[in-house]
Amino acid sequence: MFNGKGKFLDVSGGYGLLTRLMRDIGFDCYTTDKYCQNLFAKAFEPTDKFEADALFAFEVLEHIENPLKFLSKIFMKSGCKTLIFST
Repeated sequence: MFNGKGKFLDVSGGYGLLTRLMRDIGFDCYTTDKYCQNLFAKAFEPTDKFEADALFAFEVLEHIENPLKFLSKIFMKSGCKTLIFST
């Protein structure tokens, strides 16, 4: 879909493992999680004006009280319209 190009953001990315693995194979990936310390991708957290081409949310949405509100907020903040997720 993105031909390996673009910026990707793992929302609620935990320890940053997916971001680290994606970066290791060449993707421009970043991570954020307000409840967990980023251990594996410390240098790859988004800045205030960060814009993403796609968001990742793996094993996240089932833990959110209001997923639509959560997604709306993160879409507006990142300027993104594409979500890649799994539960």
